Amino acid sequence: MILIAKIVSIDCNLKCDYCFYHRWNQNSNRLMSCGTLETLIKEGCDYSPICAQFIWHGGEPLLAGLKFFEKIIEFQNKYRKNGQNIVNKIQTNGTLINEEWAKFFHSNQFGVGISLDGPKNLHNTFRKYPDSDGSFDATWQGIQILRQNGIIPGIIAVINSANVIFPQEMFEFFIDSELKNLVFNPAMIKDDISGLPTGIVAKPTDYGNFINRIFDLWLKKDDPKIEIRQIKSVVHALIGGKYRSCRFKSECQKYPTIECNGDIFSCDGDEQNKNIRFGNIRQGLNHIFSSEIYKEYRRKIQRLRISCLDCQWYKICRGGCTRDYCSRSQELPKNYFCEGMKEVYQHISDSLKYYKILPL
Repeated sequence: MILIAKIVSIDCNLKCDYCFYHRWNQNSNRLMSCGTLETLIKEGCDYSPICAQFIWHGGEPLLAGLKFFEKIIEFQNKYRKNGQNIVNKIQTNGTLINEEWAKFFHSNQFGVGISLDGPKNLHNTFRKYPDSDGSFDATWQGIQILRQNGIIPGIIAVINSANVIFPQEMFEFFIDSELKNLVFNPAMIKDDISGLPTGIVAKPTDYGNFINRIFDLWLKKDDPKIEIRQIKSVVHALIGGKYRSCRFKSECQKYPTIECNGDIFSCDGDEQNKNIRFGNIRQGLNHIFSSEIYKEYRRKIQRLRISCLDCQWYKICRGGCTRDYCSRSQELPKNYFCEGMKEVYQHISDSLKYYKILPL
């Protein structure tokens, strides 16, 4: 179980065009109370006594301030079990990182993920401040400060209609910048009326072609230090390995989101079930995860993927991320990127057969 904590809810200092919350007020000064934070950490440590995992998320979680994060460490030290490992990860846009933040992350062994959509011209297309200025320079400065303090962040690049046609430029930019832990997640923002993807979203075949090109470049580079989450997940699934990112696991129930008031929902990206409230952290995780509403949620996730069961690639993708499911009214939701990803699975499978990693 990995707990995703939205400590400032959806609040953010940026206003990215493809954000789920672009139309919402993201400047409300929301913050999880110390009491809720303490309960969250106690419950997380009690529920997973061997390894408790927390992802600090938002919005922009650094808006909570350094003192709040010092409280996180204080409470974790208080409730840590004997021999228990505690893993902290944070996903940030990087614009607020300074020396104090970098030193804190380093000394407390935080894994840091930065949202960066490629070189400046591509990143600034959709990742903007509320006044429409691009955020690249501030994000890049944050990355350099992390480097100077011994942290090489992981990168999540959101692939959209602007950068999807530049896979080689994206790949070379990241590798030349010595940023080798990469995730290429597709943007997904839907029209309020039709429920279908907007023009910001890459077309399925374009996204599939993007990942295939990235795979070819990765293969040619032959650098074991380059780790690309989508590629690693597909390769492991094909050869029977254990590693898979959450997009390929069909285990959405293992990634609950805790809002700043303690309310517990499914993964923040799970738009199919975003209105299902499981309860509040004060009720206890054991109570929440044994409740009928939680069990029904798990059944609903499986029903969503029924149409995928006969697909030859189901063992690889498990139906994909529910965030990417959409439909016209009266239609069953389907994974928008399905056709493009089938091309990816075929391409990678063919390559593994060519190199005799898989049997012909």
